[in-house]
Amino acid sequence: MLREDQLVIVDTQYDRTAESTITTFEDHRGNAADPLFNLLINTHHHGDHTGGNAAMMPHAGRSVAHEACVRLQNASSDADDAAIAETTFADEWSTDVADETVSLHHDGPAHTGGDATIFFERANIVHTGDLVFNRVVPFIDVDGGAHVENWISTLETLHDRYDDDTQFIFGHGHPDHGIIGSRAGLLQMRDYLTALSEFVQAKRAEGVDLGTLKKETNLPGFEEYSSDDWPLPLAQNLEAVYREQMGNTPATSS
Repeated sequence: MLREDQLVIVDTQYDRTAESTITTFEDHRGNAADPLFNLLINTHHHGDHTGGNAAMMPHAGRSVAHEACVRLQNASSDADDAAIAETTFADEWSTDVADETVSLHHDGPAHTGGDATIFFERANIVHTGDLVFNRVVPFIDVDGGAHVENWISTLETLHDRYDDDTQFIFGHGHPDHGIIGSRAGLLQMRDYLTALSEFVQAKRAEGVDLGTLKKETNLPGFEEYSSDDWPLPLAQNLEAVYREQMGNTPATSS
């Protein structure tokens, strides 16, 4: 987001793209002595959202992320102090950047244990991070604190919090659908996760073991989500939900 030479960056992608991002925005620096990015936000700890932190944070006036995002980064084997947000929050955090108010919310564990949504209030735009994978199989990071049942309720909370005029930026999307959408996309994601949870529950009730369950290649009603163009397999989702329903039992290679 760019307002009156004030620049907000949400997520930094990868280290290989960070330098080009810095170069791209150099022309918007109002004063050479000022930070290039007034505010840098991480939606969660995954490397495709924080990989450029080490390069970009030295150019940021402030950096912020949910406290669990920082905790999960610190716990990783390649933790880098220069790549971790200086400011953390628990439930809500906001600040003004030029004439825009930027508000962050954490509604409990969902995709990970440290997800943040970002609301640009004047623009009426929400960045969901990876709370929405738009019509593709998501990654459910059980070891990073994910919780599918709360993810479902979080999507409903977000749907109620905003309105039909709100524009949403999703973390990932099907090539045919993209990453920009309306709040209807929140319920589309909710419906996928609900169907996933109910499917696993039904299979468990039938006595299907995890190894057999993971051989399923399509979720009924959501066949388009599993495609050759998307690298994440349905099997990962099935195991993640199975583990959650069984009390987060250890991962299996079955």
